[in-house]
Amino acid sequence: MNEHVGGGRPDAIRLARSPEFDQIRALVAAAQAARASTVPLGDDAAVLELASGESVVVSTDIAVEDVHFRRAWTTWEVIGYRAVAAALSDLAAMAARPIGVLTSVAVPPELGEEILASIGAGMGQCLREHDGALLGGDTSGSPGPVVIDVTSIGGVHRAVRRDGAVPGDELWVTGTLGAAAAAVFDMSRSLEPDPAARRAFETPRPRLVEARWLAERLPLHAMIPTDSSGTLRTWRPRQAFVWRSTSSGFRWRPRSSHIRCPRWASGSPWPAVRTTSSCLPRPPAV
Repeated sequence: MNEHVGGGRPDAIRLARSPEFDQIRALVAAAQAARASTVPLGDDAAVLELASGESVVVSTDIAVEDVHFRRAWTTWEVIGYRAVAAALSDLAAMAARPIGVLTSVAVPPELGEEILASIGAGMGQCLREHDGALLGGDTSGSPGPVVIDVTSIGGVHRAVRRDGAVPGDELWVTGTLGAAAAAVFDMSRSLEPDPAARRAFETPRPRLVEARWLAERLPLHAMIPTDSSGTLRTWRPRQAFVWRSTSSGFRWRPRSSHIRCPRWASGSPWPAVRTTSSCLPRPPAV
């Protein structure tokens, strides 16, 4: 195996032979992701240069085996893909462009480098699809479950926050509500999900393009991913809610008659969702 992090690139840093560094090389080589740091992988930290006038957007997302995913349900490539997609979705919620991610992976001793390579391959696929870079990370052993932590970094000229709803605002949803949740519901009962539901679960699409397109053309004042925890118990589809609003201190109450649910029972194509809702003042704390 090449001793350079980055698969022998001329700007890669040579690391000593050790189990930890071998794991790092396996993950990075499999990811085949772009580079965005001005220093090579293998250094102590990444150094980024942003476009003029941009602010840095940073978020982190963790995936724990049997809490956020189950290895029996899918492949390690899918698990790596979903971990990165979840982190990039937080950038989308602020209308940021992705720069890259830092990832830390802890695996139990019975899982070898090939598992890390598979996780890295899935991460790299998601990063390539969304013009993100692998900036670095770390690996470790785990006494129990697999743990994947992904820190996403982006740039934005004007970040869209989540706390601006006012009465009468419109609520817009990208994608289809309930698709991935339907897959979790079926798989938790040892049933095979509808193919569309499985695709939504395995390859969730961060709404990076949609969020920036909307932010450039409309006076958006709040956005949020529709899932708040991403656990298997309370999973929600990772798609962006969009509020047009001007101040904070409000909550939304959807009109159920305006929400079209996926028709997975009949196997027919799922409709796109466009819904409006009313925004109500948040009741006073008691």
